Amino acid sequence: MATTDNYAYETDGNIGRLTLDRPDVLNAISGEFAVELESAFRDIDADDDISILHLTGRGDSFCSGFDIGELEDDLSGMSYENYERHVDGIVALQNLSRMIRDADTVVVAEVTGNALGAGLELAVISDIAIAADDARFGFPETNVGLSITNGVTNLLPRAVGLQRAKLLTLTGEYFSGRDAADMGLIAESVPEAELSERVETVIESVLSNSGSAVAATKALLNCGSEVRYEESLEREHVAGSELLRSEEYKRMVREFVTD
Repeated sequence: MATTDNYAYETDGNIGRLTLDRPDVLNAISGEFAVELESAFRDIDADDDISILHLTGRGDSFCSGFDIGELEDDLSGMSYENYERHVDGIVALQNLSRMIRDADTVVVAEVTGNALGAGLELAVISDIAIAADDARFGFPETNVGLSITNGVTNLLPRAVGLQRAKLLTLTGEYFSGRDAADMGLIAESVPEAELSERVETVIESVLSNSGSAVAATKALLNCGSEVRYEESLEREHVAGSELLRSEEYKRMVREFVTD
């Protein structure tokens, strides 16, 4: 998969590493960039050799959100073409949210600096987000006349509760990576000096497990809170039965017993 002016991509064994690469605008996402990210993740998930996507930002920020500079440039005369470009960007990010949720590929976000607006939404829709304690999070959309997107209206209240979700989004107040972890919005936070090592440890831990079991567990967890309890049990039964018949299960059990 080709690297573009907006992101860098490389592979490391079964790991894909995608770096948002617009440090001059704190890795803000333009409409064009959003479409590129959607296309990139589709290609990554289609690559059977990639089990985990490690998502980072170059420079001092993970992602500062949608590119307000681009929006401002169009305010003097919002043409239909420009409007469509912005709408296409929003649709692309929503498609990216769907794909991350439905993909077998596990997305691990490493968050430093700013994770604001669409940048915070990228962290929330990742499977595992780990941040520096002093990273800056926030939903500033209402400050500029917009609303949150990317499925976060569904995910945020379930993660932190409805009233706290309203507090975070209606005020647009900033909060730290440690706060985000404490309220359950992301997986955890650590001192920035320890962040990269912790992320690599998590990635290697996931890779050491059964790929089929990891994918099945991710899918079960993603739908577990949206279906009836009995349906969750049925889905678990179907997934478990399929895994029990796999050669990977038999091999890993033999290895586990003999270790």
